[in-house]
Amino acid sequence: MHRLKKTLLKIHQVTGIALSLMFCIWFVSGIVLIYAGFPHASREDRFLFLKPFSQTDFEHILPLPDSVKGSVKLDKLNDTPVYRVSAGKKAQKIYNAETLQPIGNFSEELCQQEAQRFLGSSILKSVKINQLDQWMPWSYYQPLLPIYKFYMNDSRHTVLYMSSKTGTIVQQTDRKTRWLARIGAIPHWIYFRSLRLNVQHWNQVVIWISVIGLLTSISGIIAGIIRLNKRKKRKKNGSITSYKKFWYKWHHLAGFFFGLFVFTFLLSGLFSVVDFPDNNASKNKYSNLVNFGIKGPKHQ
Repeated sequence: MHRLKKTLLKIHQVTGIALSLMFCIWFVSGIVLIYAGFPHASREDRFLFLKPFSQTDFEHILPLPDSVKGSVKLDKLNDTPVYRVSAGKKAQKIYNAETLQPIGNFSEELCQQEAQRFLGSSILKSVKINQLDQWMPWSYYQPLLPIYKFYMNDSRHTVLYMSSKTGTIVQQTDRKTRWLARIGAIPHWIYFRSLRLNVQHWNQVVIWISVIGLLTSISGIIAGIIRLNKRKKRKKNGSITSYKKFWYKWHHLAGFFFGLFVFTFLLSGLFSVVDFPDNNASKNKYSNLVNFGIKGPKHQ
């Protein structure tokens, strides 16, 4: 029993030291995250940015042929009606709605005009990027490359990202949102570009950190119970903890009472990236077929 206690205390000490800084960063960045998330281009602003159609536009718009499959949206880009056909999570195929000719790429000049119209300010510098950067660390944005990155001449130091494939704004950051993300969303969600682009590695990192953290919290809760003063000593010393030094006593009491909160916090983080098998998957599959009047296989 003594050996088990000693092992648990050692596990808590070693894993606690290893993850103490990360725990601190997680909680501090979580507070920042309450007020500011990862930078993004506002959907509302992009919707209000769309140009209205005129009667003349509708007179020249042609219907898409039945051979074109996918979710279709009708938009107006640079005074030209276009069809946007979804070809993936972010990928699109663009057709001129008046000629039905596919549009492969949009020029930098056209994207510059759209960026200036969106913010009403001039462009200081433009860069064409062929790789996703820190402010677009998601692999599903790959089909939108190459992307034009426009540094705008405004007081907020705004940077707009426009896809040459779709001619649309895909990301927007400014100096304030970038700094808040550096101390909030990026360390909290471990959104470092080189790691986040590789989803499998990112998942493994989150899983292992969560598992080690769970081991730290569980061993800490057990260690806290072990180090509680028994009833006789409690009456004699007037304290439930066996530690006399202020920081030791504070760590014991605070860690013991908040250990369950830390445990559930880490467990929720683990569940967010782990896929659990669904035993009802086949059942749901066949129930969907029944809804359409199709019978599933008979039980043997």
